[in-house]
Amino acid sequence: MSQLVILVIAAAAIMLALLLAYLPMRILLAQMAKEIAAPIRDFIQRQRDRRMAARETPERRKPAESVPPRVIRQPRREQGRDRRDAPEPASPKS
Repeated sequence: MSQLVILVIAAAAIMLALLLAYLPMRILLAQMAKEIAAPIRDFIQRQRDRRMAARETPERRKPAESVPPRVIRQPRREQGRDRRDAPEPASPKS
């Protein structure tokens, strides 16, 4: 009977220790997450504000339609340079 009481007391002590360690850890992690997330949130908001603001300079980017077709590269497979599209090497004549 005394061993059972000792096991119950030990289990209660372990549970209490885990509870007392878990709560401060969660509070600390939550605070760290807030401190880390705040500058990121501010940066994202600054970027949104910059994109929405009217610019004094004209737009320098050209629309996609003005790019000549020869400048747009095709994937290698469409260019016929893929190994699967290459002709078979000639067999040696003997």
